[in-house]
Order: sequence, then C-alpha cells, then structure tokens
Amino acid sequence: MFYKLSWNAQLGAAVALFVISLLVEAQVLAAYMESAAMAYALALALEVSKALTIVLARAYHLEGGPAPRSTAVLTVVFRVGLIVLSGLCASMYLAKGLDRPQLEAVRAQDAAAEKARFGDTVARLQASHQQALAQAREAARTRHDRQARLLDERQGAALAELQGQLNAEMGNRDTQGNFEGRRYRALQERLATASVAHRQALADAAGAEAEELSRTLGRLEGEHTQRVAAAERDHEQRLAALRQARYGNDERVEHPMARAFLGMLATVASVRFDSLQLAFFFALFVAALIELGIYVGFDHIALAYRHVFVLGDRVRQRGDEIDAELETFGREQGRARRKATAFADRVEAEGDAHLQAAARGGGP
Repeated sequence: MFYKLSWNAQLGAAVALFVISLLVEAQVLAAYMESAAMAYALALALEVSKALTIVLARAYHLEGGPAPRSTAVLTVVFRVGLIVLSGLCASMYLAKGLDRPQLEAVRAQDAAAEKARFGDTVARLQASHQQALAQAREAARTRHDRQARLLDERQGAALAELQGQLNAEMGNRDTQGNFEGRRYRALQERLATASVAHRQALADAAGAEAEELSRTLGRLEGEHTQRVAAAERDHEQRLAALRQARYGNDERVEHPMARAFLGMLATVASVRFDSLQLAFFFALFVAALIELGIYVGFDHIALAYRHVFVLGDRVRQRGDEIDAELETFGREQGRARRKATAFADRVEAEGDAHLQAAARGGGP
C-alpha cells in the first residue's frame, strides 16, 4: 500500500511539474507567436515528447537491448534541446517578474508628479503675471494722478486768476447796468481758451499714459507667454525623458524580495549582482529543478511499471519461440510428407515391375 501511494504521489508530482513547464513555455512562446493556440499546441507537443523520451529510454534499458546509436544520439540531442528551451523560457518568464517589476508604476508616479509640478509652475506664473499686470495698472494710475495734479497745480492758478478777473469785471457796469463789455468778453475768451487747453493737457496726459500702459501690458503678456511656453517645453522634455528612462539604479522599481536578497549577498558574501543576473541564475536553477523533477518522476513511473515492459518482452519472446517451433514443426512435417510420397512412389514402381514381369512369363 505504501509503495502504491508513493508511486501515485510521484506520478502526481511529475504531472504537476510537467504542467508547470508546459504553461511556462506556452506563455513565453505565445508572446513571440501570433497565434496563442499554436504556441500552446507546440509547447504541449514538446513536453509530451520529453515525457515519452524518458519513458521509452527506460523501456529500452529494461528490455535489455540498447537503442540504435543514431536513435540514442538524436534522443540525447532532443532532450538537451528541450532542457535548454525550458531554461530560456523560465529565464524570460522570471525576468518579467524580477527585472524592475515596478517600472511602469514608478514611471506613472513620476509622470503624475511632473504634471503636478507643471501645473504648479503654470499657476505660479499666472499668479505672478496677474500681480505684474495689477502693479502696472496701479503704477499707471499713480502716474496719471500725479500728472493731473501737476497740471492742476500749474494751470489751476492761472484759471483761478482769470476767473477772479472775470468776476471782478462783472462788477464794472455801465450806465445801463451792463457788464459785458469788451474787457469782459476778452477775459471770458481767455478763460475759455485756458480751460480748453487745461482739459486738452489732461486728455493728452491720460492718452499718453494709456498708450504707455498698453505697451507695458503687451510686454508683460509677451513675457508671460514666453515663460509659459518655456515651461511647457521643459515639461514635454521631462515627460519624454521619463518615457525613455530605464531606472537602472532606482530601488523603487526593483522587486523588494530580490533587492533584499541582493543586499544580503553584498553584505554577507561581498558578491554584487543586479536584478537581471539574479533572474538569469535563479531561472536556470528553477528550470533545472523542474527538468530533474520531470525526469525522476517519469523514470520512476517507468520503473514502477517495468513489469509491463518485461511482460511484453516475455510475450514477444514466447511468441518468437512459438513461431520458431511452428516453423521447425512445419519443416519436419514437410520432410515426413516428402518421405511418405517417395515411399509410395517406390512401392507403386515395384508393383508395376512385378506386374510387367508376370505378364512376360505368361502367368502369375
């Protein structure tokens, strides 16, 4: 009972390793082939051939007759090729998980951080631009008020004096009580002209200030546009660099267990490997264990069922012996028939001779 359970467990382990090797090879081949079904069919055919070569090699050995030399050489080459294929597939499969598994996540995180930085930069530039515009408008308003105040100070006294003279002239009336004489009209004209000139000076100052403010605002807008464009170019360059970055020395992208193991090796044994080297050697080790497990499992199964091969050999040998005995019996029967035929022919010939002799002697 124990041996039966052991052989069944061995068979189960061999089949499990067989399926694992099959799935690893199929997934790797599917990554290189257009048809996934074709990849799985190819992997299944190769793995079944591997198992059959193990079983048939053991069967040849149990039957006591070695396989032909050419067959043995081709079998060895085929098995070595399957082992190499399994090692390569395991290396590529494990490298996918050990070679910077967090690369895309870290790249996306850095890209999000760069986009946030760019947004902050644009917001800061916009705030600075709005502040500069407000300061330019405030400066223009201050200059305009100061210019208007200076104009009022310079021309306001003359206007007030003219207005005073005009008011005084209104007190000079003729005998009819009319004050609008020639002098009054001259003062009134001068006051009107001075007022128009004052308003025109204020308007000219305001226009000049508005034109200066427009130029200042245009210059500020142009500078802001250039700063934003430069920030956008820098942002695009940073994103392009992130898309092309390999993060070779960035611990964030490495597998945490692999990084811890490599750190332990560097500390304890002063041996330094990178993640790809670890993936390669670890994959070879795992592939070798899988291949050895498949070989040992199917070889032990062949040994467990060796009575089938031995019985088949014995049946074949017994069949050959029976064929040989039947052939020998057939030859002996043929010789016996030939002897009987010869004896019958001789007896018949002797009888014919006696009859002929009796006929010549005239009686029996």
